[in-house]
Amino acid sequence: MKTDELVEGKKYYFYELHPNRPETVYRATYLAVFTNAVLSYLIKKRVDPGTNQNILQYTPLNWFTKVETLDEILSNTTLPNDIIISIDEYL
Repeated sequence: MKTDELVEGKKYYFYELHPNRPETVYRATYLAVFTNAVLSYLIKKRVDPGTNQNILQYTPLNWFTKVETLDEILSNTTLPNDIIISIDEYL
């Protein structure tokens, strides 16, 4: 998916390859693209039960290897829509 196709306020799975770390995948709400970076908002689950860490994050565009929606990831499955909606609400 190209960055000009991203919809503000929609959740995406970002595949990020940092120059000094292995590739990571995280789910975040896309906010905007600024010159050479993506602004996103994500919630990281903490080890402590019931606590989360809210992060507003800028990531350089060239660090992304792929960006997908949950629908794109599940497009090759035969899950009913109500299960997909439940999965999306849980994440």
